[in-house]
Amino acid sequence: MIKKKTWLDSGKPQIANSNLQISIAHSRTLLLMTIGQNIQGCDLEFVEQRTLEQWLELLGNQSQTFLQQFKNYDDTLCSFATRLWCVKESIFKATGIFPQLITVEMKSQKGVIFTAQVVNNSFHVLTFPVNIMPVFPFIYPNLTLAIKQTLGNFLDSIIKDQDLKLLLCGNMHYYHTNPYTLSFLFYSFAQSSYFYGSWFIKGGSQVLSNYLASVIKEHNGEILLSHLVTKIMTNKGKEKLSGLSARVNQRKQLNNSSLKLL
Repeated sequence: MIKKKTWLDSGKPQIANSNLQISIAHSRTLLLMTIGQNIQGCDLEFVEQRTLEQWLELLGNQSQTFLQQFKNYDDTLCSFATRLWCVKESIFKATGIFPQLITVEMKSQKGVIFTAQVVNNSFHVLTFPVNIMPVFPFIYPNLTLAIKQTLGNFLDSIIKDQDLKLLLCGNMHYYHTNPYTLSFLFYSFAQSSYFYGSWFIKGGSQVLSNYLASVIKEHNGEILLSHLVTKIMTNKGKEKLSGLSARVNQRKQLNNSSLKLL
């Protein structure tokens, strides 16, 4: 039983009055700890979506060739780069020095073992992905309890201040119009992206509209702006959109489009 944990001046944790070595890592709501008689170093990271240039800013330009070979070891660039990041952090936690050279020792299924060179010593570091969905109820118990609640009902259950509720619903209009019919779980996932870094379309949202318009035109569709849609038509016996009916200068116009791709 660990009775007391202290930290060295370097920030490395240690167990008081013990020969055991310890290393601690955390990311968001997850915590990882290793303990043993030998030197310890561990790291835990969520896989974040970044470009190659962004990963190079984080890992250093010396990693460029290594990252460009990611397909030899992993499914995606971001997954492999995260492994590399964990290796560097683990070695630093163990030795206080970032490795001068990192190579892949071996790959077995989803596990990849790296060899990290630090001064005159080399260390083996095992990396592997973990699916947190099976333990989701333990990591996010409040979300699990609220999985069937609407946004409005959930906020009513924990907040009385109406202004605060309106503030928390500030982005709701992007997804829905009524907090009492909008899924709390859906809204919370959408909102979480703002806490960990929001995303935007390069060139602005008009780029997305232009792309959707090009797909409609490629499938013989016609786009009418500022017209009142009076009916959405589907193929008989099939739940597929076949066209729209709209009012144009007091006349009825039929706008048919094959939307199999959509």
